[in-house]
Amino acid sequence: MKTLNTILLSLSMLITTAQNWALSSSEWRYNFSTLSGQGFIEVTVAGDTTINNIVCRKLNKKLFQQNAFTGNTQSYNIGEEYTYEDNGLVYIRYLGLFDTLYNFNAVPGTKWDVPGTTPVENICNTTATITVIDTETISINGNNVKSLIVDYAYKNSGTFLLRDTIIERIGSIRQYISPWDICLSTVDANEGGELRCYNDVEIGEYKHNFYSNCTVVIGVESENKNAISLYPNPTMNSFTIKDETSSVNKICVLDIFGKLLSEKHLKTIIDISDFPDAVYFVETYNKQNKLLGRSKIIKY
Repeated sequence: MKTLNTILLSLSMLITTAQNWALSSSEWRYNFSTLSGQGFIEVTVAGDTTINNIVCRKLNKKLFQQNAFTGNTQSYNIGEEYTYEDNGLVYIRYLGLFDTLYNFNAVPGTKWDVPGTTPVENICNTTATITVIDTETISINGNNVKSLIVDYAYKNSGTFLLRDTIIERIGSIRQYISPWDICLSTVDANEGGELRCYNDVEIGEYKHNFYSNCTVVIGVESENKNAISLYPNPTMNSFTIKDETSSVNKICVLDIFGKLLSEKHLKTIIDISDFPDAVYFVETYNKQNKLLGRSKIIKY
């Protein structure tokens, strides 16, 4: 009987400490943009490690970047993060200590400090905070998860509020996975921006509604299947679609993050004069909405 009770207690502990955060298959992609280039940061789970007797997940961060002017691409590791969940509280390590990243037990009015907040005398005398405004349960691919509507409050001679959504298992939508605050810095300025997409084997793929494509590969060569070409390339104002098969019905122009910027039907000349100088993707479709080709064009 004692053995049975021990087994039941062990099972109960396993259930109550089940990890919904940072599964072994979890993968996040965050926007990355600087004056010199654009791309995304991919965060994946590298396994478990123990820090100060705490078993936590090690997250690897890899940058995929394309130079906005030359089109050259590169990818390299940019570091690690360490995180763990304890009964609905998610922690992340910053400057040798674990700070609260998310609190999925929160109710409206619950508040915690932004991880890595550093008060600076005469500049930022108060720590930045996260306040829960509302909570709800949402469905993602048939999985019910908790969603927190929050305000990030950044202090600098007043209060700057950033409204955000934090989703169980996924995290913040408008913030990078490792936010920090020195006055008005709303995300890690040296790394990523808002979430593009999340994926794991249980919940499947979640895409931020603002983005049309979670899996944009930067620096791809032209993937035309039907002798479709663009010219001039690079261009300053517009480009022409050369379609030898006369099968193109729709032309879409996307930025490097996969955001749809322009959609034209039955056009051969596409005006991008109002677009910033950068690298863009051009997708062509037939009348059945089947992708015919994908090309890269540079505006300068």
